[in-house]
Amino acid sequence: HKIMISTNRAGREKQEREEAVWKIAHLESSKKASAWRKIMKFAATSSKVRISGRVLREKNIAYFGYSGSFVEFTYTGTYVKAQIDSKSYVPGDSNFDTWVAVFVNGADEPYARFKLEEGVQEYELYHAEREEETTVRLMKMSEAAFGSFGILSFETDDRHGAKPSREL
Repeated sequence: HKIMISTNRAGREKQEREEAVWKIAHLESSKKASAWRKIMKFAATSSKVRISGRVLREKNIAYFGYSGSFVEFTYTGTYVKAQIDSKSYVPGDSNFDTWVAVFVNGADEPYARFKLEEGVQEYELYHAEREEETTVRLMKMSEAAFGSFGILSFETDDRHGAKPSREL
């Protein structure tokens, strides 16, 4: 949007009308974009996910203790975040940190691997430039003796509704 300064009255009025039209169009465009990007939150214990391994389900939280345990789902959107509560069995000793990995679309190699911070934190698990159908798997990588974590919720901008992934 270019802003031009007009010196005569007719020119200023025309400019003001053009700016008003631009503002209305921009507002309508923003409303459509925000309607398109509805945020969806769901529990890791919901019917929208597939869980594998030893997992304790308590009050809509899925607690993962054993390595190799995972939660997986498919969504159509641009990102997925998780709210995770992590507990170390030996606080302060980095040898006992809890590590997880994110696998995308059935890949053998992790998209990301990271250490969980103690307490409740939010982590962005995956981000794409454009909306696409994506399968995300969050897996516990560290041994059971090295802590556990519970997933409180997932968040996506999926407007169709996440669903459990098909077994591979």
